[in-house]
Amino acid sequence: VLLQTAGAHLWVRMNTGSGFDTGANYNWAKFWWDYYPGSFTSTGNAADSKIPLTDQLGYTGNTAASSGLCGSLRLYNPLSSIVWKRLMGTMTYHTTVPVPFGFSVTSAYQLATALTAFQILASSGNLVSGTVRVYGLAK
Repeated sequence: VLLQTAGAHLWVRMNTGSGFDTGANYNWAKFWWDYYPGSFTSTGNAADSKIPLTDQLGYTGNTAASSGLCGSLRLYNPLSSIVWKRLMGTMTYHTTVPVPFGFSVTSAYQLATALTAFQILASSGNLVSGTVRVYGLAK
């Protein structure tokens, strides 16, 4: 996925039927690494307004030659009205330096309400190009 605006970041938000939730209902933790020896870092937030995929990572996101952000995410229990929704995954990208980065993210949407949608969005501007595929099992 490539972003339109330099310095913008990629976020995820959930919807339970009354709009995409911008309240402090998300928690997340990230662990990332790059090619420098011993370069490992982690961060997190217990009450955020989104699940930030690329914030804090030096991501520029709008360089076509770098192939944008690549990876996979998995959403657990999206239709449950009993447990929180978990989103986990691993992703990779290059900065403009170019430095290869990789990161793992684990997160939760802290409401026990069935989801009607989720949103992958840019913190500012639009998504310029890329493909987001959603796979699942119909019940």
